[in-house]
Amino acid sequence: MLLSSCVTGFATTALAENNYFTVEKIDCTTPVTGNTKIELFSQVNQIIWGWNHIASSATEFANVQFGYDSDKYRVDNSSIQHDTSCEDEFVYKTILVKKYANWDHQHANGLGYDFDQEVAFGQLQDIVIDLKLNSAETHIDHQEFLDSYSEIVSQDVLEQIDRGKFNLGIALNGQLLPDNTDVSFNGSIIIELDQSELSDQWLRLVIPAEAFTYYTQKGYDKVTDNLSVNDYQTLLLQGIRINPETTSGLVLRHKISSEFENLNVTEHFKEEGISIHNLSLRLKETDSSDNGSSGDGSDGNSGSDDSGSSDNGNDNGSSDNGNDSGSADNGNDSGSSDNGNDSGSSDNGNDNGSADNGNDSGSEDNGSDDTSDDNSDNSSSPVYIEQLSSCEEIQEPALSSFMIFDQSVDHLTNDDSHWIKDKYMTQSWSKVYDTWEESEPNVFKFMKDDYSVKLDSLEQDDQCDNLQVMKTILVKKYADWDSQHMSGLEFRFPAANLKFGDLKDIVLEAKINSSQTFIPSREDYLNTYSSYTSTANLEAMDQGKINFGVTLFGENSDDQSIETFHGAITLELDQDTVADQWLRIVIPANSLSYFMQKDWGNTDKDPKDYADFALVGFRINPETHTNQVLRNFITDTFDSSVPEMYKEEGLSVRKVAIRANGVISPDVISDDTEDNGDTSNGPDTDADNNTDSTSSSDDDSAFGSFGMSALLLLAGLFGYRRNKRAA
Repeated sequence: MLLSSCVTGFATTALAENNYFTVEKIDCTTPVTGNTKIELFSQVNQIIWGWNHIASSATEFANVQFGYDSDKYRVDNSSIQHDTSCEDEFVYKTILVKKYANWDHQHANGLGYDFDQEVAFGQLQDIVIDLKLNSAETHIDHQEFLDSYSEIVSQDVLEQIDRGKFNLGIALNGQLLPDNTDVSFNGSIIIELDQSELSDQWLRLVIPAEAFTYYTQKGYDKVTDNLSVNDYQTLLLQGIRINPETTSGLVLRHKISSEFENLNVTEHFKEEGISIHNLSLRLKETDSSDNGSSGDGSDGNSGSDDSGSSDNGNDNGSSDNGNDSGSADNGNDSGSSDNGNDSGSSDNGNDNGSADNGNDSGSEDNGSDDTSDDNSDNSSSPVYIEQLSSCEEIQEPALSSFMIFDQSVDHLTNDDSHWIKDKYMTQSWSKVYDTWEESEPNVFKFMKDDYSVKLDSLEQDDQCDNLQVMKTILVKKYADWDSQHMSGLEFRFPAANLKFGDLKDIVLEAKINSSQTFIPSREDYLNTYSSYTSTANLEAMDQGKINFGVTLFGENSDDQSIETFHGAITLELDQDTVADQWLRIVIPANSLSYFMQKDWGNTDKDPKDYADFALVGFRINPETHTNQVLRNFITDTFDSSVPEMYKEEGLSVRKVAIRANGVISPDVISDDTEDNGDTSNGPDTDADNNTDSTSSSDDDSAFGSFGMSALLLLAGLFGYRRNKRAA
């Protein structure tokens, strides 16, 4: 039953104005009409997920009203609560937080969904959100905003940034344009509601597809050209993002970007308490909303194609002008001729495909936020990637930490503090190094010792006061899946008595070395393989960026006849932008894809059901964008005549740590000095069972300024995928 007549609301975007939506005051349980709709949150379906930077940064969010560690800011399953104002039905309740000053993590948290269904822009009728603005948890102090920054810019400028109302930014992220590998079609709108009139009552917000501002986007360049949803009707939606916003989508730093770092600006926050009872996409009469996309190649025996895309926005680091990019995954590959084994005789580990959901990189986020897709419980956290201004910025892991590798120890003279084989059984491998004389050394671009993962791969780093770091080159094949991961890093720590449920996150501090990185040019790559498969397949398989797969594994990973529990993710970095600088990468446990593997086949699993399973190690593999190789596309016709090309990724590592929620056995806890491993290059322990993925671009903020220079993040600079796996 409608309690009042329809109210018209005014919406603005950074690209255009005069878009309209409608708001109705409703009884909470008023059904959403329409036969064809996709429910992202309802009493039946609860598949939205979120990202949250607040809980992980006490300093950055010290001034939020309820404290950075308050559960009120969470965007996970704990946010699903009964609401007495809604006949005690489930609602999704949280506080969304937007920064006023700095663009780093300006969207402190937010909500999203990545489509498993095939939904074209032309099918979308409207978006319906039943919501309540919670006054007790909303803090929007407009006068404080004006007073705090009036000595920096004029009041007129501040009023342009924000008018002190309740704003939500909603972005529709679409596919790349046909025959174009770097231009996507997206839509966005900023909703403005007057909290003084509309708080603490249930509202129905209806946003027609035509109300969005549509634009094509390449990198940070966004072009409207009076586009409408009809211009690209057949392009598929990849995801939707809901962010807290200012009126304009901007922050103070957009107005004074060149001066901001020299000013001691106090951060203030716009905090928007919200409950959602329904979030639905209504489709026009003709739709194909239930068709999942499927993966293309099969890597051998498994023959399992992973359908569904899972892309997650990127919270991109410096000068990120509003690009929310990520990657989508399409399927499972598994090896054929040797069951996906990367080596022959003694290859007994698993090379798990990896899956990644979105990236959050540290500095200067001009409007993009990482989100990540959790395939099991619809709650996840972004991968956090931060550019470190100096090597001395070594942040010790919090909570209980298990230090696997740390540069603070002189590893060259104190072997016992580093690669302790008997205790941690490190089994890193380099077939390039081990078979150098047997192969043709001229096929690789650097010297033999550069590919070592032995103790002699430790070198002094002049960017780090000559402290020791692990330095090597990881190599991935482009054509054949036999030994496709020519090298990799593996750490085993069964004595730690860790369980998957203990894991909070993985911390890596690493650097991409441009002088030891060789990725074939796009022209050479496409020309070499275009006679074997389509250009579209090749473009999807790899995009010429740095990719690393990170895989956690449990007991029995060496025996494919026994089921083994895994978690995996693939990271993507733009070497042209981030090379030769130290990065801190924090990978939360719930940003991983979890699956059970047996006989190279993978089956999705909910990690909560396997929390008590032992976590005995993890590996870092070089990867392509999709984790595939050419042979995945031409399984029946592949032979030894196909030329091989290599992706060589120069990497330095100064820290590897596991952070745990629980207690770790005292004999293996180390604050900063216990580094463990094996001095042998060892067999390739990764058995190739890879996952198909395709790329998609998520833009969560057409709401930001688009003119900022991108110091760290461009579209696709950091991407991560969490793959959905099929048995």
